Amino acid sequence: MKFPISERIKIPPGFWDGLRQMGIAPHDAARKAQLPLAIITEPVVNTAQYFAIWQAWMGE
Repeated sequence: MKFPISERIKIPPGFWDGLRQMGIAPHDAARKAQLPLAIITEPVVNTAQYFAIWQAWMGE
């Protein structure tokens, strides 16, 4: 995906592995954040997607 530079946030390569280690399946995280499952293969997300991921798990 291409976003303006101000909208790009890199997802560290180990982010999704870290979720797995905590017992959270990456596809479950994407679903809960209401994002497409393909998001787990993207190295960059936009700010709305980034916060959707965090709010889905940390905002409970």
